[in-house]
Amino acid sequence: MDYLANLEFDSAALAFSYRRRSDKGSSSGCSKFSQILFSGAL
Repeated sequence: MDYLANLEFDSAALAFSYRRRSDKGSSSGCSKFSQILFSGAL
């Protein structure tokens, strides 16, 4: 169950960071936020 929850969180973080990356007007604060998300997911 924990594994599935982590998988769901990983895909959500991936989608979030992908959306941020495709948005050229994203601020550095948002990329820092997604980096924190990823380091927390790993």
